[in-house]
Amino acid sequence: MSRLSMITNFWRNKKEYESVFTREKLMAYTRMIPLMFKGKYKPKKKRNLFLGVAALAYIISPLDIVPELLLGPFGLLDDFAILLFAIRRLDKEVVNFLLWEEQQSNIIYID
Repeated sequence: MSRLSMITNFWRNKKEYESVFTREKLMAYTRMIPLMFKGKYKPKKKRNLFLGVAALAYIISPLDIVPELLLGPFGLLDDFAILLFAIRRLDKEVVNFLLWEEQQSNIIYID
């Protein structure tokens, strides 16, 4: 999917993205990261996390200034498209994490 078509798709389906930007998912993301480092939660698809974090790292990196220098304000479209890509990938893993958390709360431990 090209960057322009990704942005167009977002604009046409912006209501669909409202479910991505919720307080619950942001809080889940902050719970998910420490549990991953402790080894308690294993991401369903590590690729989603890797691509999401890599895309966010690109946006804040100095390398990202090249499209803005060459294309002026149109270079920001590049940032927007990559940000949408990152959000979609990270959202998939946060949804998986929320399902995992729900399953963990349903487990009964017997001593």
